Amino acid sequence: MSESAGLWRIRVLGPLELTRDGDPVAAPGPIPSAVLTALALAGRRGLHVRELLGSVTTRSGEPAMRLRNTLERHISDLRRLGLPIPKYGSLVTEGYALPPDVAVDAWEFSAGVAALPPVPAPRRVAELLALWAEDPRSVHVRVAPRRWDRVIRARDQLLRLVESTGLGSPELADFVALFPSDPACAALRDRFARQARKRLLVVEDQNLSLVVSALDGYDCLPVAGRDAWYELVNSRREDVLRLDGALIDLHLTDGYRDEQGLDIAEWLADHTATPAALMTMAPPAGDLVEGTQVQRARYRLTQIIYKGRDGLDVTGIRNAARVLTSDEDRHVRARLHTSVAWARFHAQERLATPPTDRTRRRLQECEREAEAALREVRAGDLRQAQSAVREFVDRWQPREGSVLR
Repeated sequence: MSESAGLWRIRVLGPLELTRDGDPVAAPGPIPSAVLTALALAGRRGLHVRELLGSVTTRSGEPAMRLRNTLERHISDLRRLGLPIPKYGSLVTEGYALPPDVAVDAWEFSAGVAALPPVPAPRRVAELLALWAEDPRSVHVRVAPRRWDRVIRARDQLLRLVESTGLGSPELADFVALFPSDPACAALRDRFARQARKRLLVVEDQNLSLVVSALDGYDCLPVAGRDAWYELVNSRREDVLRLDGALIDLHLTDGYRDEQGLDIAEWLADHTATPAALMTMAPPAGDLVEGTQVQRARYRLTQIIYKGRDGLDVTGIRNAARVLTSDEDRHVRARLHTSVAWARFHAQERLATPPTDRTRRRLQECEREAEAALREVRAGDLRQAQSAVREFVDRWQPREGSVLR
């Protein structure tokens, strides 16, 4: 490209946008725009005249041009904008191509997907998704659908990779929403539909409205204390049994001397499979993870988090809610680990006394099965891990009922 041509960028993954040296350039009329879009999608290979004539259609799908002279007139229109389209045949025999230093978002996307490792970094996936503004096939109605095949194949490759690795993000949900009827996006659409508005119990006596506001993306069931909780259980038991997660404040009185939140966590562990996390403004001294292992196992808690004292730790609370409800692989496995720890803890308590040969054998059996289930949780296929944990919990849990999430 000559220095006078400037640095051009063409965006086709949405409405056509042109910039030259960072400054916007108005797109040409419908037919020249379709010609430019077809060339942009063709990449370095370019298109023969015959292919280019067949790539631009009317709204009814008929060829918009039949003669090379007509095509060249539109090529001239593009050159008058300053676009550096080389002469006929100079880059492609009997055809046209854009020079390699013109930046095109579709090229960038396809190349970026091809370079991804088996487990891509979420940030890089988000960068690639951000290149799309709309489903371009519904925007560029004068460009033959087959011209989008390469970039759509790259899109499908990215979606398969994301689905297999369990990645999730707001950007991914927005991206899938660009293709509401595309079968290739069906699995992820279903996944995000399940994730949409997860039902979350929030028990908090002092900052209830603040916590609920911080969890704007959830369908929160707010409860202001232990008495209100038991009233809720009596009046809306079905709603309680349909929760996806529970965030419970440990201290539900002003003095921070009670641990009423544990009563609620215990009820949920006794009667439901709802995963729960505990919030506290007065955490125990020492390592919050190591120092609370027994409590977390006893009450089937995924986490005990410090919610802040002078100001609410919004990030920590949102992260805790995500661990409770997300369908991401790592969060599902964290909940499975919690279920194993809970069933194991109560089995150990039951079998500790009286210490007979039979109870010792049963304890050893429980330990072997717990370790086998945890190996599946750590490294096995997720469905196999869920099955292994369900079997372990059904056998060793202290109470009836086990539907793992």
